Amino acid sequence: MWQALNLTPAAPPQAVSPLLEELRRSNVNGGAVFQAFEYEAHPVLDWFIQTRRLVPPAFDLATDFVTTKAVREALPELEIPEHLPQPLQAHELDVFDFEASLTRRICRGGAYVTFDKTYREAQLLVAPFVDALAPEKDWPWFGLTWLPWTDWFFAVAWDMTWIGLSPQKNLLWLLCTTDTD
Repeated sequence: MWQALNLTPAAPPQAVSPLLEELRRSNVNGGAVFQAFEYEAHPVLDWFIQTRRLVPPAFDLATDFVTTKAVREALPELEIPEHLPQPLQAHELDVFDFEASLTRRICRGGAYVTFDKTYREAQLLVAPFVDALAPEKDWPWFGLTWLPWTDWFFAVAWDMTWIGLSPQKNLLWLLCTTDTD
């Protein structure tokens, strides 16, 4: 299915820039990358979305998505292999946990640089990002893994990858962060 699915890199919504800038500022020895992809309807993917079977054993959206040729080509800095040595083991998040995990990541910062503003200001940075990528209330899907799934990651506490699906916008995306001390 993934070979037949047409994934096209999409320009990030404006709300992505401030969040990405903050993640890059605080992860001085690592970094942060984001890329969104528009996809065309596909009967197999549509079925898994409609039945909400997006994680193993039925389907592994996170692992299968990040190893597509389109993702590998759009994010060469991640050096994504064609086949991962192990699945991403992404944990499903609802929109509330997704927003909280990003806010927590902003507040905690990286190995040497932390967020010097309030928790509320971190929420105000994250909320437009979430709204832009998940405008629908009932359908977005988010996955989060802490695995260092490529050599870009440093295999320490700051390795995080969020993967998102917005079916009403036909959008798949990923956000990765890493840092080291």
